[in-house]
Amino acid sequence: MINAEKHKRIRVFGPCGSGKSYLTSKISKQLNLIHYETDNMIWNRKENIKYTRDKRNKNLKDIMSKESWLIEGAQYKWSFESFQEADLVIYIDPKPSRLYSRIISRFIKMQINPMDYNYKQSLKELFEMFIQTREYYKTTRDDFVGRIEAVSTEVLILNDSILKIK
Repeated sequence: MINAEKHKRIRVFGPCGSGKSYLTSKISKQLNLIHYETDNMIWNRKENIKYTRDKRNKNLKDIMSKESWLIEGAQYKWSFESFQEADLVIYIDPKPSRLYSRIISRFIKMQINPMDYNYKQSLKELFEMFIQTREYYKTTRDDFVGRIEAVSTEVLILNDSILKIK
């Protein structure tokens, strides 16, 4: 499936709660690739401030200039160059019911043990994730698929059943 010699630059995409971080951590260990999150290109987590667009774009460019990388995130428009430059794009496309249950489960886990996460999610952010998920199925999904079909990069589409395999 994933070849360490052939796939040195991997981009993982999917909506909030799709299992991007879980899958990326597994791939990172298996292929010995450094794992980057687009959220951390956008946010300074220590100070809880959003980077400027220029800084965000520079963060992405700096990562993409490396020989190998594993980038995951739900953002795709501003970072689409990472899809074009990837040797492999992994697109996680779960059922809506699976997403909502994962989002709720993660929120509860964050409240119980915030040290396991980059940040502690607020109730407002939880509701924003529900809105983003609804938007994903209304427009984002079709827009992303249309864009990625125009790219010559190898694309692997995963659904829930594959993500359950450990």
